[in-house]
Amino acid sequence: MEVSVDTLSPHPVNAEIYTISDIENLAESIEEVGLLEPLVIDQFNQVISGNRRFSAIQKLGWEKVSVKLVSVAPEDAPTLIIHHNKQRVKTQRETVNEYRVLFSAYSNGQGSRTDLNPTLVDSNQSYSRTRDRIADEINTPSGRLAHLIYVDTHEPSLKEEIDQGKITLNIAYKFVAKKRQVGESL
Repeated sequence: MEVSVDTLSPHPVNAEIYTISDIENLAESIEEVGLLEPLVIDQFNQVISGNRRFSAIQKLGWEKVSVKLVSVAPEDAPTLIIHHNKQRVKTQRETVNEYRVLFSAYSNGQGSRTDLNPTLVDSNQSYSRTRDRIADEINTPSGRLAHLIYVDTHEPSLKEEIDQGKITLNIAYKFVAKKRQVGESL
C-alpha cells in the first residue's frame, strides 16, 4: 500500500536507540534503483522499520511511499523495532540502548509473579539471566554485553572512544575495573 510521506513520522523509540547516518549514500541508491523494501509502519503512521530509508525518501522529496502496515501494541513497539534492526551493524551506544529497552521489557524483578503476564516469560525457560536472553536476541555474546554494560555504567564516555576505534571494549573494561579497584582500596 502507498501512503503520503507527510503523514509518516519516525517512532520516538527509534531515536532513543539508533542514530540516523549515511543518508546521502542511501538516498543516491534509492534514487538509482528505487525503494527495494517497503517501510514498516504501525497503526499510528510511525515508522517501525526503515527509518534511514524514510529519512532518505524525505531528502529526495518523495510525496508517496510504499509501506507495510502492522498493528502493534504500544508497549510491544520497542521490542519490534529492535528485532527489525537485528541485522544492522550497531555502535556500542546503540547496543547498550537496545539492552536497556529490552531489559525494561523483560526484567520482572526477583519474586515477581511471571504467571500474571505470560507474554514476557521466556516460554522455554532456557535462560538463567535476563541479560543472556537479551544478548541472544541482539546477537551479542553475553560476556561482551556484560563488559559493555559495566563500562557504560561506570565510564559512559568510553563508549564513544570504543566506537571510534581508539580503544577496544576489553581494554576499556580492564581500565574501568582497575580504576574502580584502586578507588575502592583508598
